[in-house]
Amino acid sequence: MKRDKYIIGVALAIVLYPYLVGFTPDSTDTSSLEITLGYGGGATSRYAGSCFGDYYGVVSQPYRETGAEIIYRNNHIIAGLQIGDYKAEGASHTYYDEVDYTTREYDPIKSFYAAPFVGMDHNIFEIRIGAMRVNTANPNRFFRNGKGWETPTLYTRIGDKNKSIYFTFSYMSGVPIIGGGGYWNAGFGSWLNFTYNPDSPELWIGIIKQDQENTAVGIKIQSFKILNTRVGAVFSMPIGGILATKRTGVVPYSFAFTLTTLLGL
Repeated sequence: MKRDKYIIGVALAIVLYPYLVGFTPDSTDTSSLEITLGYGGGATSRYAGSCFGDYYGVVSQPYRETGAEIIYRNNHIIAGLQIGDYKAEGASHTYYDEVDYTTREYDPIKSFYAAPFVGMDHNIFEIRIGAMRVNTANPNRFFRNGKGWETPTLYTRIGDKNKSIYFTFSYMSGVPIIGGGGYWNAGFGSWLNFTYNPDSPELWIGIIKQDQENTAVGIKIQSFKILNTRVGAVFSMPIGGILATKRTGVVPYSFAFTLTTLLGL
């Protein structure tokens, strides 16, 4: 309860800050802070089978996560930090493998990560490169090293975001990671009227690799500005997930909600 009140307080402070200090962003600003808070969850599928292609069932492993990102922009230079907390429930599956009954255990996951990054932002492209450090209770399929530097991070955009449809590729850069974009994602986005308008929602459609076993179709949308802040939502379901549900009863999916605001400096 105290943690929820703290998160709500931080979110309200971010939203109201520009109005408390009398800030209104415009095209003449050369530096700014972009702050995003995110919460996500869902259930990823773990497939039980043998190396000979035998199928023994699907295990659903529910998870939830929180994340945040702060980006400092000065002209074309970018520097920032991405942090998050990922927790998944433990699960088990018992099956008969033609010899005997076998139980496969999937340990619970509890991981915290932080990833500083730097980059460049131009009208026709943007790139951010970073490195992720992880502190996890047990090595797992997402964070294999337990503690220490885990993986590079990458975000790229090709195309003028303010004037046309653009393409993005992201690796370990979602906010939060799994619900907000997975291991990697690639797709196309645009303002709904195909040109920048502060009052227009923004839409992205693409492929999201949730983890090693789940590749999904994903949709991201950001609302028009509300008190200088955009509310975002991401939803993805693995390809074939609806059909797989009829066979297994497991519904694999991921979602995330975000709150993004821009603060001038």
